[in-house]
Order: sequence, then structure tokens, then C-alpha cells
Amino acid sequence: MIYFVLALLAGGAIAGAIRYRKSVRQRSSPERCDLISDDLLEFLEQADDAYILSHLMFQIEAFSPYATGAVCNALLDDMYRKPPRMFGTKKYRRRHWSVVEHHPDWLIVRKRLTHEKVKAGRGIYIALGDDMEELWTVSRLADGYLISNVQQC
Repeated sequence: MIYFVLALLAGGAIAGAIRYRKSVRQRSSPERCDLISDDLLEFLEQADDAYILSHLMFQIEAFSPYATGAVCNALLDDMYRKPPRMFGTKKYRRRHWSVVEHHPDWLIVRKRLTHEKVKAGRGIYIALGDDMEELWTVSRLADGYLISNVQQC
């Protein structure tokens, strides 16, 4: 009897996973504007992954190599004072980068984060995370980039 119940549960889980997989589009590459070079896009993607990890773990170590101390301190304050953000899963997360203002020494980049909706049931589609928009001030250094400000829009 117990084996029969376990087999039914396993079969239901497999069928649900197959339906879930079919309900979602394939992941696309991040969108960007023409003013963002390949090395800047790589930096922004790595920094954003570390930013999200810092929010999820409530620790700043992952994000600190990409940002100034003031930005890290402000981020810690926000994490502990405000309700937690929901970033969903990487598979359904879409990032769009665009340059708002640029200067030889720095640039301001708008990060727009959206989440694809997934089918949760009959006719019910939900996003697995919060959509958000931020302005990142990125300083150009001799050996790369450094985030000097993060502002919520």
C-alpha cells in the first residue's frame, strides 16, 4: 500500500514538473543599449548577481568587491530596515541595462529587473519575483569599474 502511494506521488511530481517546464519560455540574453560595452555588461551582470546574493543572504561580502564602502553600508541599512525583496529565480529573471547619463569618468546606468510569469494552475500566471528599477552610478577606473551609488526609482 505504501509503495502504491509513493508511486502516485512520484508520478504526480514528474507530471507537474513537465507541465511547469512547458509553460515557460527559454531564457534570453540580457538587454542593453549601444553605449554599454561587453566588459561593462559583464561587470554589471556579475555585480547584480552579487547584489541579489547579498540580499538573499543578508551579508555584504559578495557585493563588496563591486561597490564602494558607502554603497555597501547603505545596502546593509536598507536590507535590515525595509521588507525583503523577492528576486525570484535566475531562469525567469530579465535584466535590461540602459545608460541614462555618461561622462568620461562615470556613467549612470538604469537597471530594470522584470520576471517572466509562469503558469501556476489553470489560467493562473504569476511572477516569481518583484519587478524593480534602480539607477547605478558606475565609476570608470584604470583597472575596471566600481559602483559608487545605487538609487531606487
